[in-house]
Amino acid sequence: MAGLADSAAASPLLRLIAKTAIGLHQWLTASLDASLRTTADALELARTTGVHVWDFHISLHSAAAHLSNGDVEAASSVLNTIARGLQKARPFDLLYYDFLVAWRALLRGDLPQASAAQKRSLDATVATGIPLTEAQLRLLGVWIEFRRTPAPSVDVLCELETIHRMARQTRSRLVEFSAYLAEAHFHFLSSRNREGARCLANAMRLGRENGYRNIYAWQRPMIAELCVRAVAADIESEYVQTLVRERGLASERVPVEVDAWPWPVKVVTLGRFEVLREGHPIHFTGKAQKKPLALLKALIALGGENVGESRLADLLWPDADGDAAQQALSTTLHRLRQLLGHEAAIRRQAGRLSLDRRTCWVDLWALVHLLTQAERAIAGSRPGIQAWTQSAQWTERAMDIPPCSEECCRALMQASQRLGRRDEALAVYHRCSRHLEEHLGTRPSPQTLVLLEVLKST
Repeated sequence: MAGLADSAAASPLLRLIAKTAIGLHQWLTASLDASLRTTADALELARTTGVHVWDFHISLHSAAAHLSNGDVEAASSVLNTIARGLQKARPFDLLYYDFLVAWRALLRGDLPQASAAQKRSLDATVATGIPLTEAQLRLLGVWIEFRRTPAPSVDVLCELETIHRMARQTRSRLVEFSAYLAEAHFHFLSSRNREGARCLANAMRLGRENGYRNIYAWQRPMIAELCVRAVAADIESEYVQTLVRERGLASERVPVEVDAWPWPVKVVTLGRFEVLREGHPIHFTGKAQKKPLALLKALIALGGENVGESRLADLLWPDADGDAAQQALSTTLHRLRQLLGHEAAIRRQAGRLSLDRRTCWVDLWALVHLLTQAERAIAGSRPGIQAWTQSAQWTERAMDIPPCSEECCRALMQASQRLGRRDEALAVYHRCSRHLEEHLGTRPSPQTLVLLEVLKST
């Protein structure tokens, strides 16, 4: 296809069609910058050759790429240009235009406009008889309904069944993929987590098998939430992690204990200090990198959130005067952000610094969260079996964060004892004992040994 698009022997129309097809493939694989370059090249070819029969379609692809990027303003600029010549557009171009107008309105949160444009486009599609486009428009209607109410009605599920049927009739794996994502979201909203997980597994399997990175009416926050659930449940983890990285997905609700999430920046503080950027260790070498590393350590040691700049400056540059220390902090912060590779990794606001929890994962945060959950599970005056079971589950997850602490081991031993799992508790002790001897050259503490004797006596 690339050869045809650039062939001087091919007619301008054939070259335009080839470039449009290439741009569409780039859009499907979320190579959105490449897709925009291809559509720009196609429009330039149309201008120089005077063949404008394909201009609307090419421009609509350009707007779709901007919307997939979340760039509503750039998409609006393209759509406004298209709107000035709609009287010359073909029927399919008109319904595609309304589809994109509805998508743009949904991203803006203008649900009345989104619904009106989606209905116009759907009515025109049904009248024209294009089932594949009809299925995509019905899906757009479902996404609009999700934004309209946090508890969508069973009518949405009926609509999704219709979309699944159309996907089978048209043999569209992309529509099937999109429908399963929407259905999973519906079930999770309705607290039917088992059904949601089943649909999510089907969607991610299709995504992996077909290399999908994009869908029509891409909804970044909803897709991000589904990816969080998929990674937490170990559903097609490698594919989902790739999807998250390539689409730059971030969520406010990624549980800190989900260390399998492809965090852009991960910081290991327990047992050793290591910083990973996109999964690869950063090597802090040379004098110029010592201060950025010290700043990161100090920021974490002071809690990682809303740490006063003056406090950090005093800690790292105790002999410098106020202005010089502040300038040194600004320079070091810039260098640290460069090393981390993400400007957003450290937020600076109102004289305070914070590690961004959507970008950064710190093992200490995960450990504290898990142990806090374990303690809360048995916080009642007389916790029952269910409470102790939950506590054990939280503690087991804490032990997966290396190196496992003696406190974690002791908590899990106690929970296992309460549940009558003596052998499991003893196995945890022996694991703890080996770890302490191999890594620290020490023996278990008196508190742990007392708990061991209690276990042996039962």
